[in-house]
Amino acid sequence: MKRLSFELDDESHVEFFRTLVKVKDGERYVVGRPDTRTFVELPEVGAQAITLLQKGLSVREVQEELKNRFEKEFDVKSFIHELLSSGFVKSIEGHAVTGVPVEGQIVEVKGERKRLLKIRAEHVKWLFSRPFLGGFFAPVITAGIIIMLLNPSYWPKPEDLLFHESLTLVLLGVYGISFILLFLHEIAHLFAAIPLGVQGNIKLSNRLFYIVLETNLTNLWMVPRKKRYPAYLAGLIIDITVISTFTILMWLSDIKVLGGSGGIFYGLAKAAIFLELLRVAWQFMFFMKTDIYHLFADYFKCKNLYGDTMNYITNKLMKLFGKSDRQRDMSFIPENEMRVIRKYAIFFLAGTGISLFLYVFLIIPLMAIILISTAQHLLSGYVGNEAAFIDSIVIISLIALNFTLLGYSLWKKSRLVFRRKTAKSLREPTLKE
Repeated sequence: MKRLSFELDDESHVEFFRTLVKVKDGERYVVGRPDTRTFVELPEVGAQAITLLQKGLSVREVQEELKNRFEKEFDVKSFIHELLSSGFVKSIEGHAVTGVPVEGQIVEVKGERKRLLKIRAEHVKWLFSRPFLGGFFAPVITAGIIIMLLNPSYWPKPEDLLFHESLTLVLLGVYGISFILLFLHEIAHLFAAIPLGVQGNIKLSNRLFYIVLETNLTNLWMVPRKKRYPAYLAGLIIDITVISTFTILMWLSDIKVLGGSGGIFYGLAKAAIFLELLRVAWQFMFFMKTDIYHLFADYFKCKNLYGDTMNYITNKLMKLFGKSDRQRDMSFIPENEMRVIRKYAIFFLAGTGISLFLYVFLIIPLMAIILISTAQHLLSGYVGNEAAFIDSIVIISLIALNFTLLGYSLWKKSRLVFRRKTAKSLREPTLKE
């Protein structure tokens, strides 16, 4: 909470930043500053309190007006202090509030980079428009699905990743393809959001022990719900389109329209299809913050489903261990959201538990076997063992890179813990892959 060098009394007048916006979302309001990417959800009485204060009414006048409208007391002073903590208040009785960003000062959160590309709406608004969705994406996706259904040989298989006899080329190729496809996925989110007046950025993050890229589109809360859905689904649309496009190209090669089948590019296409299929399947693991998670949460009008679920689980544990006094306040959450939170908590615990089990009893032992094998090849020396020696160096390097990135992501998050808002703050949508 911001400390004031002056007294907030009944006759005080409050001035908000001009960048403060209010958007009705169902029965509640999303209020925030897009320039600082800070948003909170408020009931009707809170939104009206801000409107009255913006009109120049004093604290006492607002208190009386709200009592007449809602027939109950509303603590305007405490409410103003909450707004101070969110950085929405510019001054009180002409006294500037210190420690908050001024208008026009775009806040860059530590650990994030400025937005990747300066793209204007007119450059990309056609990409996810209805004509292009119906005239390009839909036909391509449909054609790819039909080819797969009529020709089971095109169905992706794990062995499709082995597009070359050299393990080094396979590993480097898979990592290279994954990065390109990942970049396309995240750029799709940005391009779908820009026409809505929302700018974002991409940064490195993690989900459990998985390295991900994260597209931050916090200002998407200022857009009506139905218009937010294309931004959520843009990455998936691109993923499925890539699968269908490569399937069509493989089929055209097989029927000699694009030359004969086989070859390195044909093998890379098969590898790309399998990797994209894994990416699509990943999105449905929405006990983590995947694209489907954001769609699910927004559809059920849960502004902070993940954070509220963590608080709900924490409260249950505190109660179980006899520490009810340390439970977190969730009384402000509507009952319709709590019903979703209770059910999502079961899914979250099951999904997280299964993932941790597989990581501990499958991935770690497999990684240990690989590291032992690569170490043996390295100890055998380079002469007479050239291919295996190089493969081992590449494998160890990629594993080290993965854990370095994971450690870096965890370190960044640990530095940002103290900057987290309360559970009432809207921290989403942040689209991750």
